[in-house]
Amino acid sequence: MLALSFTVTCVLFGLRFFGLLQAMELKAFDHLMQLRLLDEGADPRLLVIEITDNDLRTQIKRNEHGQGTLKDTSLNRLLMKLEKYQPRLIGLDLYRDFETSANEPDLVARLNNERFFSVCKVPETDEKERIVASGIAPPKQVVKGERFGFVDFIPDKDQVVRRFLMAQEKLSGADCATKQSFSLALARRYLELEATQNNQYKYKDPFETQGQLQIGNAVFEYLQPFTGGYQGVDSGGYQVLLNYRATGAEPEVIAKHVSLEDVFNDRLSEQDVRDKIVLIGITAKVAISDDWSTPYGTMSGVFVQAHMVSQILSFVKGERGLLKVWLPGIEFLWIACWSLVGAGLAYYLRAYWLMVGLAGGTTFLVLYVICLSLLTWGNLWVPFIPSAIALFLMQGSILFIVYRPSKKS
Repeated sequence: MLALSFTVTCVLFGLRFFGLLQAMELKAFDHLMQLRLLDEGADPRLLVIEITDNDLRTQIKRNEHGQGTLKDTSLNRLLMKLEKYQPRLIGLDLYRDFETSANEPDLVARLNNERFFSVCKVPETDEKERIVASGIAPPKQVVKGERFGFVDFIPDKDQVVRRFLMAQEKLSGADCATKQSFSLALARRYLELEATQNNQYKYKDPFETQGQLQIGNAVFEYLQPFTGGYQGVDSGGYQVLLNYRATGAEPEVIAKHVSLEDVFNDRLSEQDVRDKIVLIGITAKVAISDDWSTPYGTMSGVFVQAHMVSQILSFVKGERGLLKVWLPGIEFLWIACWSLVGAGLAYYLRAYWLMVGLAGGTTFLVLYVICLSLLTWGNLWVPFIPSAIALFLMQGSILFIVYRPSKKS
């Protein structure tokens, strides 16, 4: 049994190493993420203002000035209303690489307010760092400080967003000349404004220190090419696993959210806005879509950004942990243990086929509950699919050896 268990574990580990189990492992990860036995509720530090299909139609009816999905007239009016309630930061998750309308002269000053942050897109490059697709510049008339960040997501091959690109090297000659993501820029500034002492939330740039990204005492361990169910994944830039906040079946519950027209019709109180990060983004489905696939299903980009901001703030302040994985050697032993469990059950119950089946099913359920519990309360992603395969494969192998036809001399 020991020899066979070792052989089976080596074969499975080899298949896993070459990525042949990755698709199944990622789907299992999504399933366990959805079923986490937590309801962490909305992050009280965030507010999301949605640009809905109705908001787009209403702007057209009012014949408003400006380009893009959020016209200058509405943006100026929105910022004016928000200023009254004094949010800590305002993050506009919409591209504005164009001039502001001359009909809204106050808008430029509002865009240059120190609490306003905007977005840009980094150009796509080839293996030799040559630009193959142009990016998108930040707002042209925002001149005070580097108050912008890139909003590039890194979906997996199945187009699901499970990773978070926090930072990357500046690309020479790019209009989007920043190292930090939009969510990191917002979280850093939020923490700086909250600090009660110097360097409480000091930021360590991983590209300058050649180390790990750190805010205060919180170290964000970067994603390795071989991490958990990921095998040989492109880990360029500074990526971490995205630990979505557990909010039940509706991921939008990450924060209180209202539509643009709700704000204009005074359906927003001072308590909803004061001292919070206000994220503004598109959730419309008809004219334009910023939808992304996540372990929780389809989600608008602005809500994914909210999960990212929440992850950074919660980890730095010691409220939630990052997702972790074991070292490869420990994962090997974990899979080997479950193969031995399957072999032992099959051998000692070999006289009772029904009992072998019941024991196998019960043991699989135990494995499932352990993996779910570790992910829920330990933020630990352990190998589920390879362990389950090892469990049943060893059961079948032992039964075959015991009951295989014997040769008669």
